[in-house]
Amino acid sequence: EAAVADGWGEPVTWLRTAEEYFHAAGVQPVASACRAALRRAGASAPQRRDGRDRIPAPLRTSGVTPREYEVFVLLPDRPGNQQIARHLSISPRTVEKHMASLLAKTGRQDRTALCEFAAEWASDTVRR
Repeated sequence: EAAVADGWGEPVTWLRTAEEYFHAAGVQPVASACRAALRRAGASAPQRRDGRDRIPAPLRTSGVTPREYEVFVLLPDRPGNQQIARHLSISPRTVEKHMASLLAKTGRQDRTALCEFAAEWASDTVRR
């Protein structure tokens, strides 16, 4: 932050290097913080989402993204938006958006139906 504010060094290069390192290391909260700092510095910083191959084919063909799937797998326990947000290091508003998207993409009417669908999916996965 200070390097950006004071105009010294190459903070964008440093942040990109750090973001790549922490993303590869699986430390998503730090990688996310690096992307946020890049955006504040005026640089582009697209989200990185590994894991499309972990999304079951029916959900993937419905357009479920890796981040939405991360929300989906938490739903059998029926957590609130705040709990999901804390677990994934995102805002509750972002959770709301992911929930709305999951409802639309899975064709479920409400959160209860979506949680039940996620629970069924989880129990089917355990049986396989």
